[in-house]
Parts: sequence; structure tokens; C-alpha cells
Amino acid sequence: MFGLQFPVSAGRCTRGAFMQLLAVDEEMRNQLKFNFILVVDTEGLRSPELSSETTLAHDNELATFIIGVGNMTLINIMGENPCEMQDILQICVQAFMRMTSVKIKTSCIFVHQNVAETTANDKNKEGRRRLQKRLDEMACTAAKEENLDIKGFSDIIHFDVDSQVFYFKNLLEGDPPMAPPNPSYSQNVQKLKDKLLSITKWQPDCQLFSLSEVKARIEALWDALLRENFVFSFRNTLEISLYSKLERSYGQWSWRIRKHALEIQQIWCNKINNNLIDDIYMSDLMNEFQQIYVQVKDEIETYFTCEDHPEILVNWRCNIDKNFENLKAQLIEDTQRKCRDVLNIRKCRSELDGKKIGYEAELLRMSRALASQLQEQKLTSDEMRPQFDGLWTKWATKIAAEKLPEKNVNIQSVVESILQTQFKQEKDITQKIQEHKKVTHFQFHLNKHVSRSALKKFLELFGHVSNKEHIIKEVHYLTEQINADVQKYIEKKSKENVDFNEIFMHEILRSISQALDTFEKRENHIKLLKEYKVDISIFICTKAVEMFKQMHTDFQGRNDLLTCLNEKKDEYFQYFKDSCDGATSVTIFANFLCNSLKSAIKQEVYKKVSLQIVDEMKSNYPAFSGSRANLEDHILKELAEKENFDMYVEYIDHPKEHFEKFIRGRVVEYCKGHNLISDLLNKKLKMLVEKTLTKSFSVTSELMEKEGTISGWLDKFCSTLGSDISFSRKEFNNIECDGTGNLQFLQDMIAKSLSDMQENAKEEMNSSLDMNMFQDRRPDDILIEELSGCWEQCPFCKAICTCTIAGHDTDHSVKFHRPSTLGGWRHFLSNEFSIDFCTTSISSDLSFINREWTWTPFKQYRKAGPPFDKWSIKEDSCEKVYWKWFVCVFRNKLQEKFVCTFEGKGEIPGDWEKIGKPAVLKELDV
Repeated sequence: MFGLQFPVSAGRCTRGAFMQLLAVDEEMRNQLKFNFILVVDTEGLRSPELSSETTLAHDNELATFIIGVGNMTLINIMGENPCEMQDILQICVQAFMRMTSVKIKTSCIFVHQNVAETTANDKNKEGRRRLQKRLDEMACTAAKEENLDIKGFSDIIHFDVDSQVFYFKNLLEGDPPMAPPNPSYSQNVQKLKDKLLSITKWQPDCQLFSLSEVKARIEALWDALLRENFVFSFRNTLEISLYSKLERSYGQWSWRIRKHALEIQQIWCNKINNNLIDDIYMSDLMNEFQQIYVQVKDEIETYFTCEDHPEILVNWRCNIDKNFENLKAQLIEDTQRKCRDVLNIRKCRSELDGKKIGYEAELLRMSRALASQLQEQKLTSDEMRPQFDGLWTKWATKIAAEKLPEKNVNIQSVVESILQTQFKQEKDITQKIQEHKKVTHFQFHLNKHVSRSALKKFLELFGHVSNKEHIIKEVHYLTEQINADVQKYIEKKSKENVDFNEIFMHEILRSISQALDTFEKRENHIKLLKEYKVDISIFICTKAVEMFKQMHTDFQGRNDLLTCLNEKKDEYFQYFKDSCDGATSVTIFANFLCNSLKSAIKQEVYKKVSLQIVDEMKSNYPAFSGSRANLEDHILKELAEKENFDMYVEYIDHPKEHFEKFIRGRVVEYCKGHNLISDLLNKKLKMLVEKTLTKSFSVTSELMEKEGTISGWLDKFCSTLGSDISFSRKEFNNIECDGTGNLQFLQDMIAKSLSDMQENAKEEMNSSLDMNMFQDRRPDDILIEELSGCWEQCPFCKAICTCTIAGHDTDHSVKFHRPSTLGGWRHFLSNEFSIDFCTTSISSDLSFINREWTWTPFKQYRKAGPPFDKWSIKEDSCEKVYWKWFVCVFRNKLQEKFVCTFEGKGEIPGDWEKIGKPAVLKELDV
């Protein structure tokens, strides 16, 4: 542009960065007030030929340094759209804010080249205004990050949008190569040169340097750049802020559709239990989701088009859309599966319910007959009890005599048979099974269960006997975790009211196999032998026999006629007592109806309140108000505040368990601290009672006008309540009374009974908090499912994959990696830690030993096979100070755990030592 000659190559104007010192004519020195001009020319930024993330980081580093060195920076843009430069400027702005020791305040000029219109300067007033606005926004965003009072771009860099933005016409008039030069181009260049040379006039506070001062300035700037951990990658402050906001919004969108799914499940399960539907069709479920799906999709569309900086947001649009579609499909499938489980349970109980109705009818007939004989004796309640107990015994004896013998299920034999089939190729498998039946604790043997060759290589490489203790500790934890997971699985199946099934054993064996695969991916250098898989499988399954026996016993109890009828013995006694007291049939019916109604309402209250608690916490509790990444930041904040190494170890080595423990603890803490449960229970109880009474009044009014029967009233009432509470019409087949009158009396009885229940329930609902009151819909379980996702960990640093979809078919990835110290990595044939971040290692010329004990270059880490080949790790110079601080604080603990030292190649950099906890907590920004 100015006739200077620099090395050039195709694709970029300049190769690297070059500077040229130009002497000013002596005649001009007094006028310009400087003797030399130092021109630094750099290669172009954002070159399409070099568009990798490494180049982006390089561009950002170069831009920050060059702008900091000069008094004036000329930013040359092809065309009129400066969007491509905004991320570089954003990083520069933040860098300047941090360089307090250098005290740099420079200026810049924008030059738009190849602008065809001669009046572009006038027509681009609106463009100038927008540019100024965007630059001010960037400055304010960066200032907020640094807690500085900055109101505009000019507070950091000298900039006047009216005088420091130039528009150049094309260099040639017409198409090259025959087109003549455009004379106005030279005029444009001359105006720009005059502007640059007169900097001391229009920028009075411009500080001119001597050569020695220039040298000192470059050194000071370079020191500041090295000392500060600048975010030089493409993730500048603005993008981090935008992505964090997008994550929070996506958390709200995903919760809305998940909440809707849980509500649909509740409604449909009530309909199933009330015999209103007989099958679950996918098309019906899709219709149920359509409205909320369209609403949220519209909100997503609005967000990406109307929020600030849509040109940046569009980078994440595809991923958000894909995740949301996958979530919708998953929720529809889960809803169908859970509803069909309830439907299958209802179908399995249909025969039992039929017999129950028959025996119940016989009991009530016997009760009425005996009551009619005792009415004249005017017995008290205590005197009636022996009479009823005698009747009950006679009736129960008859049922027991007619009961078919229970089918004998030898669970022990079934389990042993499955194990023998599963491991039929193993020697002495029957003997092993018998031996494991006698032991209470799993016996782990290092030489028996871990590959000797792998162990030998492990010890040869790392040379410490105490590493054996590390292996024993990790395998012990694995064993305990498998055992705990199997217990949870069996408890879950027991709550589903199902009997023992051989399928459960196969699922347990598959889960054990998956747990071992996950363990070997995480602990790359521990190779478990098949002997361990056989032994742990036999041990876990033989110990599960007793739990399966209890499941079978519980199932038989829940599905035993006498047991089921015995649960309602007090209600049957009340029926007998009312009959003895001469109560009318409608009174007896009303009492029975009200008792059943109160029980159904209470159950529904707990189901609905569980969902409300989650909704409340998603809205008002910061840790749960966004995505899993937001939750992880709150967990990291708690860990930093407590500085408990054992808690860190659990989080790093077993993140899923730590997340669940954190969620459960916070739910209990929040509910207790806010009296949340009692308030919500009472509000929901009041609402359901009012809703039930409203429907009762409506049905009564309608039937009274038509002179309907009580049976007709019951049909209509149960149908109306169908989706609100689980309240089956079949329950009243034996108790309903005939007649067309007394509907108003029935209505009054219901109103009084529910009013009394509401008063009496307040004390019960204000009692101590117990999460088990929510049965299979605990709020902490809902939150754990909502905030779950992929739990795969980086094989180098153990960072958790950020994908919110478990079992996703795409590569695992992490926003921010950690030092490989956390994964126990060390330098070859030494006990010196490796402290490099994964994102730095993969750009180095170093190699690592994979699980097959062969060398793999870091640059080709995917060739190391599983689990490395499933991870996408990109070169990036962005490093969290959090984990640098962690390494410094817990250096001794880390040395003890991994039997390594922070010496030699593993020496902790001095800059890490200067990081304090306030900087760590500030970085988390929660």
C-alpha cells in the first residue's frame, strides 16, 4: 500500500512478521515531531489457506502483540464487513485490560478495501454506527470479566469512528490483468498516509518513544503476555459469555420438554390404572409432545435469530437442534416404555383383581348378615371388634383353603444354571460357584486377577511397589461399585412390583461386563484377566440370590389375595360397624368412597409435588438452573472452598457418583432450608381437593337434574377424575348402592370428609423430611436424570465428556482439558509427573505408551486404539487456572497417590504458584 517491500507468498501478503525502520526527512522532523517510523507488517489474519484452530490461536497472539507494540495499528479489511476481525479485537481488548504493568493505550484505524461506490463514506454512516456499537459491546463484555468500569471501546483504545475509518476504491478499474490503475486509489492512500503521519496533532497524548524505550516496551509487553494466561484461542470472552448463556437457555428448554414428559407419564399412568386405556401407541404420544415441541422449537429459532451476535451463535445451532431432537425422541420412547410397564402390571393383576372383587363381595355380604343380627344389641366399637374378627377368620380360612399352591421357584438353582452356561468354558466352574457361596467378601488377588506381563511392564516403567497398592485400591473400588449398582438394580425392579425373572440375571452379567470395559478404558495400564471377570460375576450373582428371593417373597405378598384384602381390613370393619349402627346404604357407601378418595389424593399429591420441587429448584437454585456444565462449575466451587483431597479424588476418578451425591445433598438441604416440601404439599393438596370437589359438584348437579342413580354418579365421577388421580371404578363394584336419591347427601359427605382430611394432613406434611415419601418419583432422582449425560473421561486428564446424551455415536469432547497429572501420567522411565495439558501435548513431538504397551505419537493419538480413538482433542492454548491451582495446593497428596514427584520435567511452573483461590473462584463465575 505504501510502497514498502516485504517477502510475500501465495495466500498471504507477508510471510511472518517483518519490521522496517524508515527515517523521516530532516525538513519534516520538526513538523511531525519524530525522527523515525517503525513499520511492522504481519501476515494476513483469517487466511482461508490456514484456517485450523492452531492458526486461529496464532492469529490472536500475533494481533495482541502487534497492537500492543505500536502507537497506531492499521487494520486492513477486504470489503465493508469487519465481523471477521471482531474476535481478534475482543481478545486484544481483554489483553490490554490485564496489562496494567505496561500501561498501554494505543490507537487503531480501519481501512475497508475494494469498496466500489465513491459515496461509500457517506452511505456507511449506519455501518460506522454499528461498528462502534459492536466495539463498545466487546469492551463492556471484557470489562465485566475483569471487574473494571469501562463504558466503551475508546476507554481502552483511542478510536473515533468518524475519522478513523477509511474506504478505498478498487486498485484497478476493470478486470485484471489489462485494467488500468484507479487514480482515486492513490488519493485514498495519500489521505491515509497524511492521517498516520499527523498522529501527534489529532492525538495530543500520543507518547513517542526513543529506540531504547521501544526495546523496553517490547520486553515489557512480552513479559506481560507470558505472565498472563490470555485466552488466545478462538474462544474469546464474548464467545464464552454467549455460549454460557446458550447453555443456560438450552437447560431451560430441555427441562420444559422433560417436565412435560413426566406430566404425560403421570396422566397416562392414572388412565391406565383407572382402566380408561388399554394400549400405548407411539402416534398418540407424539401428538402429546407436538405442542410443547413446536413451542420450544419456535423459542430456539427466535433465540438464534434475535439474540445479539447471531453470526457467532450460528456455530452452535446444528448441535443444539440435534441434541433437542434426540432428547425428544428419547423422552417419547421412555414415556411409552414406562406406561407399558404400568399397563403390563395392570394386566398381570387383572386375574387377581377379579378374584379379589368376588371374595370382597362375599365378605361384605357376610358382614351385612351378621350386622343385621347385632343391630338390636347396640354394641360399642370395642364390642364389635371380636365379632368382626371371628367373621374375618372364618372368611380368611375359606380363602386359604381354596388358594392354589404357590409355584415353587428355585432361584438358587436358576442362578447357578445361568452362571454355568455363561462360563461353561471355564475349568471347575461348578466348584467355583460352590466356593463363592461360602464367602462374604470378594477376595482379590493381584497375581491371579491382573495380567502378569502387564503388571511387570507397569512396574518396569514406573518402578514402585506402592503402585501395586494403587491397583488393589482401584480394583477394590470397582468391586464395591459393581456390587452397589447391582443392589440398586434389584431394588429398582422390586419397586416395579415384578417377580424374579431370568432376564434380570443376564442384564446383571452384561452390566458387569460393561463396568469392566469402562474401568480398563479409564485405568489404561491395568489389564484385568478373564479370571477376575469370572470370579466377580460369580460372587455378585451368588450374593444376589438372597435379594432375588426377597423380591419373589415381596411379589407374592403384594399379589396374595389375603395380604391384599388384609390391607383394607380397617375399611371393612368400618363397613361392618356402620351396618351394625344402622347406617343407610348411602352413608356406608359415602364413607367407603371418601376413604378411598383421600388415599388416592394423598398419593397423587406426592407424585405432583416431586415434580414441582424439581421445577422450583431448576428455576431458583443456581447449581441446577442450567446445563450439566453449570452444575460441574458449582461442584468445582464447592471442592475449591472445602479443599478436601478425598472429595477431589472421588470427583476425578468417579464423577458420576460424585455428581449424584452432590445433587441428593443439595435437594435435601434446599428443601429443609426453605420448608419447601411442606409448603408445596399443602398447596398441592388444597388444589387437588378443590379440583375434586368442583368435579364432584358438577357431576352431582348434572345427575340431580336428570334424576340419575348413585351408580351413574359413580361412573361419571370416576371418568371425570380419570387423568387427575388413580381412582378405579372397579374398587366400588361391591359397595355401591342403588337408588336415585341422596346424591346431595353424598356430595355433602365428600365435602366434609375432604375438608377434614386437609386439616389433618397439615401436621403430617409438616413432619420431618423423608425423600422416600415420594416412592418411585423422588425429586433428586428426576434431577439426576435431567442433569446426566455421557460420563466417559479423557484418557489423558480424566475430564468428563460434555455431551448431554448418554451413549452418543459422535466423538467425545471436552471444552477445557486438564493437566495430565490428574490421570497419573508421568515421563518415561522416571517418577516425574507430566504436567502438560492434553491440548498442548497433541501438538508436541512427544509420544506416549498406550494400553497395548506400544508407543504412539501424541499427534496421532487416535491410532492408539480404544479409548483414545473415540476422543476429539483439538490443539488449544486455553488452559484453566483452576487445575493449575489444584496441582499446587495438593502437590504432596498427588505425589503420595501416584508415587511421582514434581521435579525435573514435572516441575511446577512459577506462574502456577502465584494463582490464588480468589482467581480460581472468579474463573468459575458461579
